[in-house]
Amino acid sequence: MNIKPEMRIGDQERAAAASALGEHYATGRLTREEYDERSELVWGATTHSDLRPLFADLPSSQPPRRTSVTTPTPTTRRGFRMPLLPLIALVIFLVVVVPFPVWILIGVMAFMFMRGAFGFGGCGRSYKSSRPPR
Repeated sequence: MNIKPEMRIGDQERAAAASALGEHYATGRLTREEYDERSELVWGATTHSDLRPLFADLPSSQPPRRTSVTTPTPTTRRGFRMPLLPLIALVIFLVVVVPFPVWILIGVMAFMFMRGAFGFGGCGRSYKSSRPPR
C-alpha cells in the first residue's frame, strides 16, 4: 500500500510514532528536551508528512506504520485447569459449613466423577471393551 504524504493520520499512527520516539529516547539517541519537543509535535500531527521530519535524523527514517493484526494460533491444547483460589475458597467453605458425614459422600461422588469424566482409576478396561462383539 502506497501512503501519500498528505494522507491524514489517526490516533493509532500517532501512538505508534510516540512509541518509536520513546524507543529512540531509551537507547540514548534523543535527549529529554528533544524527546519532549518531538512528542508534542507527534500528537499535533495531522498528516504523514508532519511525522517524517521528526524521524529524519534517526536510524529508522520513517515512523512505524500501522500493520494488520494477526491472531496467534494455538500450537498445543491444554487440558482442563481449575483456578486455584476459587478451589481453596470452596474447600474452606465446605470444611466450615458441611458436617463430617457429608464429606464421605462428597469424596465418593468426586471419585466417581473423576473416574468417569477423566478416565482415572479402574482396571484399564472400558465399558465398551467388556461387551461381547455382535
